[in-house]
Amino acid sequence: MQEDRNLLATQDSEILNIQDQAVALLQKLFVLQEARNTVHKRLQSYKYPVLSLPNEIVSEIFLHTIPDYPNRPPIVGNFSPFRLTHVCRKWREIAIATRRLWRAIKLINEDDMPVDENGSLAAVWLDWSGFLPLSIHAGHAGDWETSFSVLLPHHARWEYVNLYLDGSCDNMNEVSFPLLRSLRLSTDGEERFAPFINIREAPLLHRVSLNHVGPDMLDLPWEQLTSLSVKGTCAYEWIPILRETSQLVHCEFSFWHSDFDDTDIIEEFLLPRLETLEIYYLSDSAQQFIPNLVAPALRRLSLPEDLLGDDPLESLRSLVTRPNCKIEDLRIAYAGRPEAVYRAELPSIKRIITFEGGPRSQPGDPPSYFEGF
Repeated sequence: MQEDRNLLATQDSEILNIQDQAVALLQKLFVLQEARNTVHKRLQSYKYPVLSLPNEIVSEIFLHTIPDYPNRPPIVGNFSPFRLTHVCRKWREIAIATRRLWRAIKLINEDDMPVDENGSLAAVWLDWSGFLPLSIHAGHAGDWETSFSVLLPHHARWEYVNLYLDGSCDNMNEVSFPLLRSLRLSTDGEERFAPFINIREAPLLHRVSLNHVGPDMLDLPWEQLTSLSVKGTCAYEWIPILRETSQLVHCEFSFWHSDFDDTDIIEEFLLPRLETLEIYYLSDSAQQFIPNLVAPALRRLSLPEDLLGDDPLESLRSLVTRPNCKIEDLRIAYAGRPEAVYRAELPSIKRIITFEGGPRSQPGDPPSYFEGF
C-alpha cells in the first residue's frame, strides 16, 4: 500500500511539472502568434512590384510572352496566353482586356492534330480579340467543319491565314476577305475535293502558298499577287495562271511531275517584276519553261540542272546575256558539273552554288525567301 502512495505522489508531481511546462509553452505560443500577426499585417501592407505596375505596362509584358504577330501561339499548353488568366484576378482582367494577345490563333499542335475539337476555346479566344485583324492556322482532316464554323463568322478580320481544306469548305465562296494579305491552303494530296473555292474578294491579298491545291480548285486575284509558292501539283496547268501574275516578285514551284510532253508548246510569257524564282522537282520534259520565261528583274534563280536542257551552260549564258538580265544569285540542284565550271563560264553572277542532290542550306547560306511561308 505504501508503494502505491509513493507512486501516486510521484505521478502527481510529474503532472504538476508538465502543467507548468504547458503553461510556459502556451505563453510562448501566444507571444509567437502575436509576433506572427504583426509580421503578417506588415506584409499585407506591402505591394509587390509587379502588382504595383500600371495595367498598360503589365499588358506590354504579357505581349512579350507570345510570338511576334503574325506568328501564332498555341491555343493550349505552357505558351498559351490562356495561362495568364489563371494566375490571379488582376492578371486575368488585364489579359482579357489586352486584345493583341488574342489576335493570332493556332488550332493544331506540333503534330498538326486538332487541340480544340469542339471549338469552345477558339470561340472565347476570338471574342477576346475584339475587332483586330486575325492570324489563323487551323484545319485538319476530320476537324475542318468544327474549326470553320468558329472561324468563318470572323472572315472580315482574316489577315494571315493557313488552312487545311477538305470538302466542307464551300461556304468560303459566299464571303469576302477585305483584310486578307497572306493565304496558305493545303490538302492531303490524295484527291481533288469537289468544292471550287472563290477568294476573288480579297483586295489586299498579295502572298499565296498552295500545297496540293491546283488552279482548277480555286480562283484568286492572281493579277495582284506578289508572292506565289506552289507545291505538289502539275506544272503545265500553271502556265496560263502565270500569264496573269504580272505583279509577281517571288515565285516558287515544287512539282511531283511536270505533265509536259514533247508536243506541248509554251509561248513566251512575261513576268516583268519577278526577282526570285525557285524551282524544284520539275522534270526535264519542261525544258521549254526557262527559255520562254522573260523576267528582266530576276535577281535570284534556283533550279535543277536538267531543266536547263542538254547544254546547261549554254542555256544559262543565253539567259544572262539577255538585255537587262541582273541575276546575282544562282543555285543549281542535281548538278553534274563542278561549281568551278559554272563560275568560270558565268563570271557576271556574284554567287553560284551547286548541289549534287537537292538544294540544302549551308553555313552562312541565306535562307530561301519562302522558308516559314
